[in-house]
Amino acid sequence: MKVRSLQESLTSLRSFFDDTPLDSEDSSISGNSVEFNKLEIREYARVLGDNPACSSGPPVSLGWEHSPEDIEVSIDEYEKRNPYKRLPKELLLPRTTREQMLRDGGFTRSDVVRATKCATLLKKSRKKSNSRIGTDRMEERIEGVVRKGKKLIYPLSEPQKEFLKWEEALKGAEICHNS
Repeated sequence: MKVRSLQESLTSLRSFFDDTPLDSEDSSISGNSVEFNKLEIREYARVLGDNPACSSGPPVSLGWEHSPEDIEVSIDEYEKRNPYKRLPKELLLPRTTREQMLRDGGFTRSDVVRATKCATLLKKSRKKSNSRIGTDRMEERIEGVVRKGKKLIYPLSEPQKEFLKWEEALKGAEICHNS
């Protein structure tokens, strides 16, 4: 769907959802601004995570389960109650805090240890993959040079070339058939 203006976009969306046109009288959008007046806050369960970016200890994630009631608050009220904006480093949870949260949430010590080990293994795997990025490209180039060199030194006869083509085609067919 292509639209030429914000008004045309909003009109087409409104009519798509409820078949009523968007009049400028009932719109809270004026010009190029949008207004928000309330927040709906939903609380989710904290669960053991698998994020390897966690510096140490168990990662904590949000689960799929949430509280049955949403909390509605006006934006002005929310801003009054929470005037302080936290810095990114203040959003990080120390290991002990995460461990306590999980214990309070009903996770056992062995659950926490298992999640910590899993995150550590993922972190090591990512580190290994990242360290190989440059070497993989170099290995591919070396293999290509070796192949081209072999072709120059040991050229194949036409029947050998034909045989290799058939062999590659059969391998491709086997891979497709087995997957």
